[in-house]
Amino acid sequence: MATYVSNIDKWENLHQKSANKFTRTQPNDTIKKILSLKNKVRTYSDYTRTLEIGCGFGRNLSYLINHKFSSYYSGIDLTKVAIQKSSETLSTAVKNGIVDLKLGNVGHQINYPDNYFDYVFDIMSAITFIVDEKERKQYFSEITRVLKPGGAYFFLAARKEGKFMDAYPDEALLEEGYIRRKIDSMLERVYTSEELATLLSP
Repeated sequence: MATYVSNIDKWENLHQKSANKFTRTQPNDTIKKILSLKNKVRTYSDYTRTLEIGCGFGRNLSYLINHKFSSYYSGIDLTKVAIQKSSETLSTAVKNGIVDLKLGNVGHQINYPDNYFDYVFDIMSAITFIVDEKERKQYFSEITRVLKPGGAYFFLAARKEGKFMDAYPDEALLEEGYIRRKIDSMLERVYTSEELATLLSP
C-alpha cells in the first residue's frame, strides 16, 4: 500500500480561492434527502443535536436550520477560511446560540463528548478526502463515539465501482481505492460496499 500525502494544503488553497468568489448558497440534493429522512431516526428527546463534518461555507447547515431539522447544530472544518465564511453565513444562528463552529481535523479527533449527537452527516468531505488509513479508521471510530445510541450517520461517498468523468484514469490507483481529481489533483477515497459495511459496523 502506498503512502499518500494529506490533502490539507490543497483544501487550504481551494477554500482561500473560493472565499473571494460568489459561493453557492443552495444545498445539494443529498441535504434535501437527509431532511426527508429525519423522522425515520429514533431520538430519545425533543432536543436534538446535529453535526456536519466538513461544514465548508455553511450552506448545508443554513438549509437545515431554516427547515428546523434539529434544536442545535455544530460544524467542523479543516480550514480557518471555511470557519470564517460559515460564521458569516450562519451569523444569526451563531448569535442566537444554536450553532457551534469549530476548526478541527476529524481524522485525529472530533472534539465533542461521547453520545452527544443525534445526527451526524458528511457529504463528500472527510469520508472522501482523508487518504491516510490510520486517520480514516480513527475518523469512523470518532463518529461512532459521538453519536447517541440509535443516532444516524448520513454520508455521501464515491463507489469504487463507479465511473469517474472528473478523475484521471489510473487503474493502479483505483485498485488501491483512490482516484485523483482533474480539477485540483486532490486524492479521493472511493469505497466498495463491503469496506463501508466493515467501517460502519460499530
